[in-house]
Amino acid sequence: MTNQQKDYYQETAEVMAWILELDKETEQKVKKTIESIGIKTFFLNIDSLDFTDEVKEKLKVLKTVIETFDGDIANVDFSEGGDQ
Repeated sequence: MTNQQKDYYQETAEVMAWILELDKETEQKVKKTIESIGIKTFFLNIDSLDFTDEVKEKLKVLKTVIETFDGDIANVDFSEGGDQ
């Protein structure tokens, strides 16, 4: 993973934490999970992730918002510059 990708994942986690009002610990967990499995897989597998039910519900709401604007999450290109 390049530094550019790490920065992108960090920024993504920070924005998600801000929007969802997540604490710093959860934000770091989100970042590490995204780094490990990718953003698309993250959203496609919310129920199987190791987060509290409250955080999972917030993530599902964010997923719904993304799908409302960009279509089915499986078809969204989350990568910076269009690569995923």
